[in-house]
Amino acid sequence: MKTLKLIFASLFRNDAAMEGRFQKWHLAVILFLLSVILATVPIFSTAVKVNGSDFMNATLYSFDAGIQRFSEALVDENVDLVITEQNGFYSLENDGDTWNTAFADVEGAANFHYFVYKDHTDATRLKVYYQGEATNDDTETFINGKLAMTNSADAINLDIVSFVFFAKEAVYAFIYNPADVAAGTSAGQNYVGNHTGIYTAVEVGTNLKNMALFDEFNNPIIAPSNGTEFAAYQEKILNNWKNFFDDAYRGIKDVRLWQTTGLMLGINTILSFFMSLLIFIMTRGKNNPNRTMTFGESLKIGSWMLLSPAIISLIVGLLFPNFAQMAFVLLVGLRMMWLSSKTLRPPLEPMAPAKK
Repeated sequence: MKTLKLIFASLFRNDAAMEGRFQKWHLAVILFLLSVILATVPIFSTAVKVNGSDFMNATLYSFDAGIQRFSEALVDENVDLVITEQNGFYSLENDGDTWNTAFADVEGAANFHYFVYKDHTDATRLKVYYQGEATNDDTETFINGKLAMTNSADAINLDIVSFVFFAKEAVYAFIYNPADVAAGTSAGQNYVGNHTGIYTAVEVGTNLKNMALFDEFNNPIIAPSNGTEFAAYQEKILNNWKNFFDDAYRGIKDVRLWQTTGLMLGINTILSFFMSLLIFIMTRGKNNPNRTMTFGESLKIGSWMLLSPAIISLIVGLLFPNFAQMAFVLLVGLRMMWLSSKTLRPPLEPMAPAKK
């Protein structure tokens, strides 16, 4: 009970944290690990909530209409794009070369053919590409070339447009604001939404042609006969694509999740260790009353001080995910400033009385 009271007091009292150096070393280790993990939880929580279709939750700038028309074009042209698996290798295949027959050549890039969607003003709003027989190097060069496009008010490149690229092993999607493109303020890197996924978590046998034929419950999608049915019709197709993008992202989500969490866990650990090192350095002055403190005791004090910044970081990070990465860093810095100004600083020597 006494130890628990001391831990609680250390949340807001520096002298209680300093008293922690006289406690058992394993208690400091527990507090250190608990604090670092608590501070990392908001990062993990945020990464877990990310889905592949999140880029479709914002303004789509006709991407929804374009992907619907693309789905219909696959049906009209009888183009099958099927997820296949062979020896653990997942790919998107088009048998019979029907894609190249149905859709036009890309100007200046004969290896690729594409579907293009134009709105009622005859403005291009979406292009959809398929790798086909092109190499992975050609695909990478093509996508990087589109992202490297420049734009200006004097020389508008109207080829900066939302696009989807179905590679053999992956899928990429980029959404642009056409108003910014027309104004010359958007370049290839200035997309407003994007997606990257692979096919390992997509069900084998999935045919993209079925996006406009069957809904997510495998019920037939009936083409609308009037305007009032159109919204429900389009929603079913978009739900199919959202599920596809979610599945495609799951193939890389776990890797990104643990990379992001592991990176922040490492940063928080290094930061916490550095604070203990700083405590040791700041107490080395010959006039400092804590100059006899050992490095091991500094580590204990640092561990006892971490819990309050970690708890506050946990709360702030869960309530405001955008601040999750910086909260612990800032709060540890503030706790360190408070400790150094109130506890670690050597006492001021009294001024000698002035001689009369």
